[in-house]
Amino acid sequence: MDTIGSLAEHGVKRFVFYSGHGGNSNILNLAMQMAKSHHNVMTFYPWGPSGSETARKMAELSAKYNDIHSGPIETAMILLHNPELAEMWRLEGWTPKFSIDPKLREFMDPDRPDYELVRQIRAASSEPDLDDYTSDGIAGINDPREADPEFYRKRFEERVQFYVDFIELWKTIPVPMVFRG
Repeated sequence: MDTIGSLAEHGVKRFVFYSGHGGNSNILNLAMQMAKSHHNVMTFYPWGPSGSETARKMAELSAKYNDIHSGPIETAMILLHNPELAEMWRLEGWTPKFSIDPKLREFMDPDRPDYELVRQIRAASSEPDLDDYTSDGIAGINDPREADPEFYRKRFEERVQFYVDFIELWKTIPVPMVFRG
């Protein structure tokens, strides 16, 4: 908020937010709303593209295997950007430590006809902290050793291009009167 406030005082009116961590969406939404209210600026957090093959595959992995923390998706990200930080040797003999009520585990099947409903029930019923349901930090049931950095590279590149396209198009829209001054 301090950075936005400072830049807003110097005339910057548009702010694009980015996070590679889905767990930050609530705080990002709050920050955007506060920036709009307190600093009279335009803010947005683009979320696409969602229709690409890689986006659909990532959504499927997240839904089917709860691949949300330290699973193949995040491991692929590290292997792509900072492979020296990936201590893959720690995964030798790894088995999922993900602990979830069996009824809620049934709700992880994206092929269920009521998946949209049960996915939200599972989210509403989930424990507050990662260490409440996993002892190794891996929140999921798929194997992080299956991480594919090249697959992640495609997703990363399409997200970067989406942001570029978003910013370029947004710049063509005049700043509304309410944000001027």
